[in-house]
Amino acid sequence: MFIRSIVQELITAQAISLYQEKVLSMGQAASLVGTDRINFRKLLADLKIPVNYDVDDFQEDLETITQ
Repeated sequence: MFIRSIVQELITAQAISLYQEKVLSMGQAASLVGTDRINFRKLLADLKIPVNYDVDDFQEDLETITQ
């Protein structure tokens, strides 16, 4: 259980890093963490990390809304 927690923290840290470097979109980073975009955005806010909202994120939001 402890190992899984550490692994999840490492995955989360890497996803955030890749998101900040604009390697991953918010949706991709959220998926890597195993959460949705809303909770990932909340996580970023809790960590005081600015949100990079780009065209890819807009397209993902638009697709989600139209489903």
